[in-house]
Amino acid sequence: MESVEERRGSSGGKESNSNDRKKKMAVVMKKKNISRKKNKNKGNPKSPKELSMAIKTISNSNNVAPPPSSKKSRKKAALLAALATPSPSSSSSTSVVLASSSSSQSKHSQSTKQSKPASSSKAKQKSSNVIQGRDPSSLLRGRNQKQSAAQRLKGSKFRMLNEMLYTTTGNHALKEFSQQPELFKIYHEGFSSQVNKWPVNPVDEMIKYVNRQSISKVIADFGCGEAKLAASVHNTVHSFDLVAQNESVVACDISHVPIGNATVDIAIFSLALMGVNYVDFLREAHRVLRMHGILKIAEVKSRIEDTNLFIDVVSQVGFTFKSQDDSQLMFVSFEFEKTKKKGGKVKEDVASEALKPCIYKRR
Repeated sequence: MESVEERRGSSGGKESNSNDRKKKMAVVMKKKNISRKKNKNKGNPKSPKELSMAIKTISNSNNVAPPPSSKKSRKKAALLAALATPSPSSSSSTSVVLASSSSSQSKHSQSTKQSKPASSSKAKQKSSNVIQGRDPSSLLRGRNQKQSAAQRLKGSKFRMLNEMLYTTTGNHALKEFSQQPELFKIYHEGFSSQVNKWPVNPVDEMIKYVNRQSISKVIADFGCGEAKLAASVHNTVHSFDLVAQNESVVACDISHVPIGNATVDIAIFSLALMGVNYVDFLREAHRVLRMHGILKIAEVKSRIEDTNLFIDVVSQVGFTFKSQDDSQLMFVSFEFEKTKKKGGKVKEDVASEALKPCIYKRR
């Protein structure tokens, strides 16, 4: 049998052997941990700063990287190597693509720079036109509207003046136009525009008649307007109207013209018997005419409802009826001869019935 001491010695030897094995294992594990940490630190930079420094290091070391020790580190190393060292073919193709894209971008920028000023200038011009109200279409519409408004205003003034001339005396009309001569111009423009629409202008008929007469005949044109008759014949013509539109015209009330008795051979009223006292105009024509002198009258047909009544009124002033021309569409012409030295009286109601005022409908 073994003694107690021998047993203790054998058990002590076993314990020491186990302790030695534990120490060796600890050393081995420590070495493994150190190597793992080293490999881990080599393959996995932790921060962006470390990653950028690693890229710089790879590019500065002629693209030679240390062999990675793990699968993840190998992938990252391969990615870094691809970023740092592109292949010649890929770099050339990349450069071509970049060059073409940059050239196309430059061309596009140049074209936009060239086209931009024109388009921008057009846009600015258009916007400025619109802002200032000078857009061509709107300007044309505005101009047409202004012109039509001005024409309507002139038309209304003409109708008002026309009514005044037919419903007042010649003396009243003279005062009105003497104070505002521009009103006569408005009236005469409106009157001319109306007569010019007629197939025949009665003044032209009067010109034809005078040109068939002797040049020695002296003419008195009552209500002459622009004195067209005087400018169209070779005879001596006294032209009278409410306003002198040129040097040939004498401004006056045609019931009192500034010429002597029995100094005229032909007296003419072409659409001029206007006013409630038109009989006074006829009496003045009778005064200035020589014995057997001729009175010529042209009037709007609508004014004379009873032709015989009108002829009677003129005859009472001291004239003898000679002829009538009803061939024209818009007016009728009469010819009378002075056969009496003095005429008789004409009642106002008979005179107003014989020659109606020509008043346009109000709009």
